[in-house]
Amino acid sequence: MKYFVFFLFITSFLNANAQNNYKMTTGRLETGVLTINGNQFSVETINAHTNMCEYSGTIKNHTAKDGKGCVIHFSFIKNSVALNIPSDALDACNQYCGLNASLNATIYEKQPVLCTDKGTVTMEKRFQAAYQSKRYHEAAKIKQQYLSKCDQFLYLTTWMRTLNDLAVSYKNANNHAACRKTLIPMAEWLRDYTPHYVNKEDFIREASAAQLNWKKCNGQGELSDN
Repeated sequence: MKYFVFFLFITSFLNANAQNNYKMTTGRLETGVLTINGNQFSVETINAHTNMCEYSGTIKNHTAKDGKGCVIHFSFIKNSVALNIPSDALDACNQYCGLNASLNATIYEKQPVLCTDKGTVTMEKRFQAAYQSKRYHEAAKIKQQYLSKCDQFLYLTTWMRTLNDLAVSYKNANNHAACRKTLIPMAEWLRDYTPHYVNKEDFIREASAAQLNWKKCNGQGELSDN
């Protein structure tokens, strides 16, 4: 039960979409949301081992201090916010983290509307409508546009599902070359990655779908060999 609850937490965490939310884009397995309301902020991160950091406070003169040694500098650049933590403040800031987690300096990006939770739901409805009506070229175009805009914000298994949806749309549109090209980026994950208990079920499902799609698109050998 606790695994299910934790998975729901990660899902809602990934789908944060308020106007003042920014998302970390450092990799497929690390997630983070920075929320800013006026001069109040909160930052929540989950690393690749599902260890978390949670910290909130007040920004004054582009800096947040907790009075206990944690100092975070904020730099606002167009649609992004960069967090910088001085080296002598790292230990104090990491007091807000769980075991083996660290509140690292990084850049948080504003999501395009398409990539928010609401935008994703709308896109998925359009995709399903096109796919179920066998308008496969249109379905592929919808997923390709989504991937082009939102790729950097997608958690590993969400990204894999998006690629599988796009690949099978290309397959049904009789564009097997595009199908294979779409699946290739997953090869290194199928070959080298060992899933964590939190994402294991989803990873195995998407990995199996990718291999099946690879074969149906006339891929040679195993996808993971590419």
